[in-house]
Amino acid sequence: MASSSTIRYLGIANLGTVVTMGDNAGWTIDDRALLEISSVPFEQLLSRATEKDLLAINHLYRVYTKSILKRKAMRACSHLSHMGNKCQSIESDIEHAYDAALQHGIERVFGYRSKSDQTDLSISLKDQFDAKDLPNLQSQRSSVLNQINKELSDNKNTSRHSSVELWGMLVSQFLKTGFVDESRRKWNMSRGLVARIDQSAYFFKKSSSTAVNSEFTDFFNRFCENWTSTTRAVEVAVTEGRGTPEAVALMKLLSIIACDFLDPRDLLKFLRVLYWDACENTLQDRHPVDTERLYRSLCTFDFLPAIGRDEVSHESTGHLATVVEACLARSYPEGTPDDKQAISINLRRARDASRILSNLSWTDGEYLFDKQGEMDYVDTGDDSEATY
Repeated sequence: MASSSTIRYLGIANLGTVVTMGDNAGWTIDDRALLEISSVPFEQLLSRATEKDLLAINHLYRVYTKSILKRKAMRACSHLSHMGNKCQSIESDIEHAYDAALQHGIERVFGYRSKSDQTDLSISLKDQFDAKDLPNLQSQRSSVLNQINKELSDNKNTSRHSSVELWGMLVSQFLKTGFVDESRRKWNMSRGLVARIDQSAYFFKKSSSTAVNSEFTDFFNRFCENWTSTTRAVEVAVTEGRGTPEAVALMKLLSIIACDFLDPRDLLKFLRVLYWDACENTLQDRHPVDTERLYRSLCTFDFLPAIGRDEVSHESTGHLATVVEACLARSYPEGTPDDKQAISINLRRARDASRILSNLSWTDGEYLFDKQGEMDYVDTGDDSEATY
């Protein structure tokens, strides 16, 4: 009799009849199906998976794909959940990003997309595709499964690599850029957080020429007024010798930072790294901002030029975040309830979900962004799928 794990692996829970006659006596249908799919030539396996054969898809995932996805997911979770420490890939709760990262990899490789719940992590948690998942494999979506047949028809590729090697290369290629960023967004949604807050819709409504003066534009104009008056007051205090050490550090940072907060594009870029810090795990005593992490992000994404950044303290990035958030909070119309102040409340919710770790250390080199690699932020300019 086939074990329950075999039945679960195949995703065919209703099979299990024992063959009582012939050379295969004693085997279940599950055993025979598993043996059959294991002996299928790889290109035939791909063809069957493309045709949404459940057994072929699960075999392709479990045998040829999961090990690659697991390594990528562990690396992403190490960055997002463990502050650079090694992820053991055994966590299964929302404090860890492993399942969300694995699910993102599955979706990119197989073209899977849930039509009902964009936070769905079912395949990564079940460790298999079920029949109900097959309609969500979309042939028009860019994926390894949809690309492989085109690659196999290219004589140059097939002459240089076996079909199995080509599959592995494509999986790595499709997951190379933006994997950590997209895993973060998937993890955020699985925790009930918004995917991102660096969205122009918070400030500027997509509008025609007849609706230029929207409430979003007014909101940004109010921010500009608050930012200008606040920083001007700090500058005067520092110039007159009345500035606190925090004010002096802030003005030093503002003197070299390559960011103009009166430019909505720069403000959105800053909100991006601020939200990244808010939704990634860190120590409890680094609430609300992990200044070392924010400092690294500002260096990585060229907010802080190489010349002069050593003169800026890490703590000053926390002062900057405090001033920006305060100006944003004051920019909502008078009387706006706290729960309607989208940016402020989303930052607060993210920090409440992530300031949970009490005793961690990490290796500095493991924690840095790889600017040209998988940490790259990919901005499609399309906010249509964003969660507000």
